Amino acid sequence: MTGMTRKEFSAALFGVGAISALGSGKGDFKVAQRPSPFEPSKMLSYIGFGGGKRFPEKDGGKLSQYATFDYDTAARGIEYALEHGVNFFDSASAYHLRGDSERFYGKVLSKYPRNSYTFCTKMSPWSIKTLQDGKDLFAEQLDRCQMDSFDVYMLHTVLREEDF
Repeated sequence: MTGMTRKEFSAALFGVGAISALGSGKGDFKVAQRPSPFEPSKMLSYIGFGGGKRFPEKDGGKLSQYATFDYDTAARGIEYALEHGVNFFDSASAYHLRGDSERFYGKVLSKYPRNSYTFCTKMSPWSIKTLQDGKDLFAEQLDRCQMDSFDVYMLHTVLREEDF
C-alpha cells in the first residue's frame, strides 16, 4: 500500500478532511459490495469513484476541470480505493484536457485484471455532429482507456432533444 490514510486520500482527491462513506474511525475498512446489475456474477461496490472530473492539481491549488493534475497522488487514490473494495470508476471524454482523465484511468487500471473493476465513461453530445463523429470518438475513448469495451457508457449532459 502507498501509506495513504483515509483522511489523506479524501483530502488529496476531494479537498476535504474525510469522507463519511469511507468511515471516520481508525483501523482498516472495506467498502460493501453487491451483485452488479451489469454482470450478475460480478460484485459491484456501493461506493463508486467519480473523481475523474477533478483530480488534484500538481501545484496543490484549487481543483479545476482543466488543470494539469497530479498523476501520482491521483494514482495512489485509485489504488487505495481498489484495495478497500471500491471497484466502480467513472470518467468522460470531456474530463480534463484532451481526454486526460480517460488516459489516466487507462494507465492506472491497466495494472489490474479487467474483470476486477467496472468502468463507466461518457460521450459529450456537443462534440458530436454526425454518426461517424460518434463512432470515431468511441474508438478514441477505447484507445485512451486501453480497453476493449466499456461496462457502462452514457450520453453526457443531454440538455436538448437534438443532443440525443
